[in-house]
Amino acid sequence: MKKIFFSLIFFLILFFSFPSKQFAQLASLSRGDRIRITSQEYFYQPLVCKFDQINLDTMAINISSKIIFIPLGQIQRIEFSESLKHNTVNGAILGSIFGGISLGITMYLINENSGGWSKVGQPGFWGGLISGVLIGGGIGAIIGYNYLTDDWQEIRIIKRIEL
Repeated sequence: MKKIFFSLIFFLILFFSFPSKQFAQLASLSRGDRIRITSQEYFYQPLVCKFDQINLDTMAINISSKIIFIPLGQIQRIEFSESLKHNTVNGAILGSIFGGISLGITMYLINENSGGWSKVGQPGFWGGLISGVLIGGGIGAIIGYNYLTDDWQEIRIIKRIEL
């Protein structure tokens, strides 16, 4: 009985520890939603446009107030912008790295106690490194918060096979 209980707990932990990728449905799109289409036949790179309508075999998209029809068989990937997201964490990480390195090196070079050069183990270097990480991380978080990007969610395309 104990083995069954522990096995069940193990498999539940294992099941919930792996993230499942969720896909949106084409039916959930409404006119005017921002989408990103990948189609090697029509575009060289993914195209960001607005969704207009969909038929059984064709999708209509709106690009600069022009409606373009694309066969569903020519589309490799469709994603839609669920929302805009802030890049606070990325900004804080990059700001901490840049600030820590730059202020640490600066304090390494202009340490007053040793006539201009200090050793890595001295407090001037570590103080500059820690201060740079904190200041750079704060400034990077502010910049990252103000920098918005789309949060793209993939839509599965089920292609029909005609015999």
